[in-house]
Amino acid sequence: MVMIRSVALAFSLLLLASSWAAAQEALRSSTTGFFLNGHVGAAAGNVEDGDTEAGFGGGLLLGYGIDPVWQIFVGGDATSIDVSNPDFTGAYTLYQGDVGARLNFPDPSAAFIGYIVGAITGQFATGTIAAGDNEGRDAELGGFGGTVGTGFQYFFSPALALDTVVQFTFGQYTHADVDDPGVQGGSLANNLQNWVTRLNVGLTWYPGTPR
Repeated sequence: MVMIRSVALAFSLLLLASSWAAAQEALRSSTTGFFLNGHVGAAAGNVEDGDTEAGFGGGLLLGYGIDPVWQIFVGGDATSIDVSNPDFTGAYTLYQGDVGARLNFPDPSAAFIGYIVGAITGQFATGTIAAGDNEGRDAELGGFGGTVGTGFQYFFSPALALDTVVQFTFGQYTHADVDDPGVQGGSLANNLQNWVTRLNVGLTWYPGTPR
């Protein structure tokens, strides 16, 4: 009788271990809990249908997966851009800060997870710009916009994924400041329309997910 119970217990433990191993093997991806993303990227855009200008940069993103479908996040990108207008010379840095959400299409047994993203975006551009042979002047533009995009995560393990996203921001610059006594800074009488496209590639880490 004791031997039968011992065999039954061993068999039960074996089934439990097998089930746990199968579950671990099946778990390829997880989009819940806190996550941290670091990325490099490229951006291109223009102001008031002017010349399209582009550059490279990078950024960080911190978020939380409420459930496998919904994630919320805050993040920021900085992109260094050379002025392309032949009437001007100089360069500027475009800073963009996002507060938004992701809608994932989860499948815990799949390594590839697609998503769509939406965010409210703050924009701030600062640099030194010169017209012709004139001395360069420090200039700043600030404003807000809305961002939509789509991307995917490819999970190397349940806790670590390659993250690639394309985002489109449409907004306005509402404030300007120029280091020139002859130019008064402040709110713009006519807001400047702008758009920016960003391509970011990086790694996303879910620290609370077992590797």
